[in-house]
Amino acid sequence: IKAMFAECSQHFEPPIFSPGVPARVLRSRQGLFRIAYQAGLIPAAEWEAMKLASENPEFQNRPEFFFECLKNIPVTKPRHGSQEHQKLHYSVELWRKSKGLGRGRNVLGCLM
Repeated sequence: IKAMFAECSQHFEPPIFSPGVPARVLRSRQGLFRIAYQAGLIPAAEWEAMKLASENPEFQNRPEFFFECLKNIPVTKPRHGSQEHQKLHYSVELWRKSKGLGRGRNVLGCLM
């Protein structure tokens, strides 16, 4: 790929390659959100609240209530999608949709 872009250097900038993220890291909620935050996909306020909640035993023992840590964080605007999705924090929507990725997790790891 580098050679291909080198031949077209007057039209394209050469690509920059970075290591991918192993798919197994994206299986856990904490791993997915850490990588998503580093990739700039999750707002800092959401990340900080989730980071603190992941260290709190109350949330560790009751994972179904984990996203309650975001109740005092405003939803980032502008949001796209249905009205229901626009009410959600981006991290909540990302987690719900990522649970169904399966083998697509490998692709997501390459993109992040």
